[in-house]
Amino acid sequence: MLAHSRPFDLRHLKPERWVTAEKIDWLAEELDRSPHSPIAPRLVLKDLRLVNPVEVKAWRLTEWTENGKKNRV
Repeated sequence: MLAHSRPFDLRHLKPERWVTAEKIDWLAEELDRSPHSPIAPRLVLKDLRLVNPVEVKAWRLTEWTENGKKNRV
């Protein structure tokens, strides 16, 4: 994550449009289009290191499978 969006006000939308809706892809697209601010100054961001393969593997671990069974880690 290199940037964050400003607070996204959902009060002007009907709750059934985003709280209980089956598909809310439009909401993710709206958030992507909203103004974003960097999380840190450019000089700090340029010194960030890339994630290494061990970290990627750990990040992909899940405690539960999609069918509801517990994974062995």
